[in-house]
Amino acid sequence: MEQISPRGLSNEVWYLIVRQFLSQEDLLAVCAVSEFFRALATPVLYRSVVLRSFRDNKKITLDPDSGDIHDESATFGLYCHLMNEENTNLRAWVRDVTLAAKQTREDPAKSLKRLDDFTGLVKILPNLENIYLKEELPLTDMFLDTIRDHENSPRLHLFHEIGRTKVDRQVPSLRTLSISISPDFIRDGDPEDSPLTLAPRELFLAFLNLQTLVISVQRRFGGCVMGPRHPLYFSPLNLLEKESFPPLESLSLSGYYVYAEEMLSWRTKLPWQTLRSLHLTENKGFLKSITGSPLLLKELVIFEAEGTTDGECGELEQFLLSFDTLERLDVTGKLPRMDAVAHHPALNHLRLHEIEEHDTTRSNLALEDPEGILAALAKGFTGVRHLRLHVASDLLNIESQSILGSDSDQWKPPLSEATIATFVEEFLRHRNIFSQLHKITLKSGENKRWFPQWPPRYANLEEKSSKVFEICFLGNECNDPVVTELESDYMRQLREISESIASRQFKWGNFLPGIPPKGDA
Repeated sequence: MEQISPRGLSNEVWYLIVRQFLSQEDLLAVCAVSEFFRALATPVLYRSVVLRSFRDNKKITLDPDSGDIHDESATFGLYCHLMNEENTNLRAWVRDVTLAAKQTREDPAKSLKRLDDFTGLVKILPNLENIYLKEELPLTDMFLDTIRDHENSPRLHLFHEIGRTKVDRQVPSLRTLSISISPDFIRDGDPEDSPLTLAPRELFLAFLNLQTLVISVQRRFGGCVMGPRHPLYFSPLNLLEKESFPPLESLSLSGYYVYAEEMLSWRTKLPWQTLRSLHLTENKGFLKSITGSPLLLKELVIFEAEGTTDGECGELEQFLLSFDTLERLDVTGKLPRMDAVAHHPALNHLRLHEIEEHDTTRSNLALEDPEGILAALAKGFTGVRHLRLHVASDLLNIESQSILGSDSDQWKPPLSEATIATFVEEFLRHRNIFSQLHKITLKSGENKRWFPQWPPRYANLEEKSSKVFEICFLGNECNDPVVTELESDYMRQLREISESIASRQFKWGNFLPGIPPKGDA
């Protein structure tokens, strides 16, 4: 007879609840409830392990971005717990192990020792499936041999490579590679003229089973204080006749320019039969070169950070018209024509955002829909489940009437309860009866501009008056949707700044030696 657990639910149902819906903190609390829940939650708790330190240095650091406290002695305790021979049952539950990034740079000798300690743990985890490295470490032969000889053949994922990835041997276990090349990564002591290099051919020959490749190149030098200009050197990708790309499923190129001599290799040898996701940033001309290839893309993300001419937007439109399999399209910059977007009937995620020029005003998408854009969206994209629209402010009116500073009360934001009611009525009038849409988010206010360091006069007013409304439809026949005002980006930033300041004061007061916790005399 099947064992019945608390509240009459079967063990299988409780396991699904524990695995799918509980955070790490929740799992720790569940383990303290009873022996039944401890036995149920412990395998899930140890399924994914995150480590930061392998030394009992009792070091407590503050993440400058999130404000989170990292107690390195806690992860050292977890490391010792797994290394203990009495806990072989815990080792068997570990499927994924992550080596998190250190908050401060280490010298090379300490980095090697850190990797050696991590290698020792990898050896004794019998069911390990994935290894995630979130910091740049010198990949030693001992570490790579350990993965190669592991009985379960775990997959390796590198997320913080900076152009010094080991490519003198094949690593068939590598599945994810994220490379960022920037002058900021030049180590102390490197000569000022040392080049930053990237050789994609060597990467492809070394990592034969690579599935996800992310290349990000920071080419800009400058700021208030100009530093040394380190040259960037890229080895052109010229694959020989018998050489090929690895079976990539996801490709992201940011700041990596595909030059004319490389186009043939990218066009003819990129594995279009496996590629499902393509992200491009500042990569002009690449779309034109691959238009007409046998594409089966599901996801396309385009971001042009330096402006896009009409001709380059035409390249995007021709590319979109060359296939029809997209389910997600995200374009920031110059917007393509709606007929090119509508060529993909399976779209369920659509984001189009035009960034305004510094000296011009973007076109105003009014809620009364003078250009028929909303009507086209309501009728044509039946597969879209969530529609998010940015409603631009009447910026021409702001400029002409000089409604700035103390006179800003005269200007009415584009989103209000009255304008939302008008929008809902108009949208329902055009809505396709087969539409799967269940949520619309309307947002006003702008935080993307070509030159954010030189904002227009009305930028501060527009930011402060930003609003976000969410419209939820409960069914295809719903004529009375639920409208909720959400927190805007501006208000969220103010709240996060306030919470971060308060959190840091509390955490430092409770954890740092010599500072009494709040409430203590």
